[in-house]
Amino acid sequence: ILLVRSFLGLSNTKLARVLVSDLSVQQFVSEQLEWLASQHCMERLDQLYFPKLSTIRKYIELFAHDGILAECKAKATKFFVTYGAAFLEPPQKDEEHYKPEQVGLIDASFITVPVTHLPKHLYAAVNAGHIEEVGSLWPRSVSCQKNLDARWAKKRNERFFGFKLHTLTDFTTKMILADIFTPANEHDVTKLIALSQLAPEPMFKLYADSGYCGDSYEETLSQQGFKAVFIKRAYGKHSLTIEDVAENNKRWHIRVRVEHAYAAMKHNLSFKPTSKSTTCIRVECDLAVMAYNARRYQAIKDGRTVVPKTYRGETNKAVLVSGQLEVAKAAKAGYFPLTPPSPIYSVQIGALVNL
Repeated sequence: ILLVRSFLGLSNTKLARVLVSDLSVQQFVSEQLEWLASQHCMERLDQLYFPKLSTIRKYIELFAHDGILAECKAKATKFFVTYGAAFLEPPQKDEEHYKPEQVGLIDASFITVPVTHLPKHLYAAVNAGHIEEVGSLWPRSVSCQKNLDARWAKKRNERFFGFKLHTLTDFTTKMILADIFTPANEHDVTKLIALSQLAPEPMFKLYADSGYCGDSYEETLSQQGFKAVFIKRAYGKHSLTIEDVAENNKRWHIRVRVEHAYAAMKHNLSFKPTSKSTTCIRVECDLAVMAYNARRYQAIKDGRTVVPKTYRGETNKAVLVSGQLEVAKAAKAGYFPLTPPSPIYSVQIGALVNL
């Protein structure tokens, strides 16, 4: 049920309505329950019903603490990446504009959550990490409404409250290979080595944003066999030269593919956590990553994608569009539009059943 909610980008209220009214969703969930009953995982097969919100939260915490969801996500990622790449057209050896090497894209995105208001004398204790002491000052009914793990961060004169999702994305398939969930105030460069070690396959080249740039980390990656390519940035009195700007433009055309994944999670999956529990937010991120990879795999399998080609640092301006108006605008602008997934639940659930 949780995977269906993330795959269709539904809220709990809409999911309850779909479970009651949509036959394809009912069939999918019933088939999973029948399989569990056949494996003796359930004593009996009850009539399909929508669980209460408190029950969903308990199962989410169970998935997180027992490592069940992490194991499922690792297996699903391996399946989607392995078989998704097989459906793409293999690169031609006589064409220089194809990229034969395995390339990874590293970036981070803010996950904003409702702001937690605390008394002024408790902010210092929270920032120092004394969360248990602060949580004991309120009754359970009040402390459960406070997210003491979220932090403030500032980027381009804009403030964000919440967390960061650091991802390692495959350049060819645009699937998310690995991710790390941290508070928003942690610097990007501290997760560069950890992300590179989570790659399921050895990466020959890593493209990262300027926030991950660091001489010591670049040297460590070189020793591990990675070729790190960073977006150069100006700092202090050192401004970018014309050559640096031109080099950044070439690298940006490759690195921008990671933004397509974030945009798809936000718009297609309606990913916007509203829970105040850090555990629930982390599980929602894992489910969103699984749902995005599943949608991306189905798009590749159906041929609704474009194999990325590079020539002198430039790539196809392939964008995911939805609706006739966006398709017309993209075609007029010179883009190569991708056919969007059908909004009909039966088609999407049919794809999920095939997976």
